[in-house]
Amino acid sequence: MRKSRIERALVPWIPCMVTGLRVVLAPIIAYLYAYGFVVAAVALFAIAVWTDWLDGVLARVLRVVSDFGAFFDATADKILVLSLLFVAGSAIQPTLNFWLGASSMQAVWALVAIEAALTALRLPRLFFPQVNVHAGRMGKYKLVTEAAVVLEVMILGSAELLPVAIGLGILSLIEHLVHYRLPVGPLRQSSSEASRHGKHGSTGSPS
Repeated sequence: MRKSRIERALVPWIPCMVTGLRVVLAPIIAYLYAYGFVVAAVALFAIAVWTDWLDGVLARVLRVVSDFGAFFDATADKILVLSLLFVAGSAIQPTLNFWLGASSMQAVWALVAIEAALTALRLPRLFFPQVNVHAGRMGKYKLVTEAAVVLEVMILGSAELLPVAIGLGILSLIEHLVHYRLPVGPLRQSSSEASRHGKHGSTGSPS
C-alpha cells in the first residue's frame, strides 16, 4: 500500500522532472562550451532539446497535463536557450549581418524582451484558469529557430538566424495578443480548483 501511495504521489510530477532537466543542463552546457568542450556541449544541448518533446509525451500518456506544466515547460525552454545565447554570444561575439547595425548581444536582449512579454501573458493562467492563452504555431517555429541559433553560435560562430528568431518571436507575441481573452466576470477560483491546476505535470506547450 505504501508503495502505491508513493507512486501516486510521484507520477504526476514525472513530466515536470524531465522538464527540470533542461534547467539543470543549461549551466553544465554553458560550462562545457566556455572551456572548449564544444562537442560535449552540443551533444548535451541536443539531449536537452529532446526532453522538450519527451515531457509533453509523458504528460499526455500519464494524463497529467496542466497549466503549471505548460508554464514550466515554456520557462525551461527560455532559460536553456537564452542562457546559452548569452554565454556563447558574449564569448565569441558572433557575426550578425543585415540587422540594422545591431550587435549580436543587442539582438539577444531584444529576444529576451520578447520572451519576457510572452511569460507575462502566460503567468495569469497559473492562478486563473479562465484566462485564455493561445500558444500557436508561431511559438513552435520560434522555439525551433532559437534552438538552431544556439547550435549555429556554438558550432559556426555566427548568428545569422537570430533575426529570424526575433521576427518569429514578434509574430508569436502578436498571435498571443490576438487570441488573449480575460473572463467577463471577476477572476475567482476555488482552492480545490487551484490545487488541481497547480500540481500536475508538463504539457510541452511552446511559447
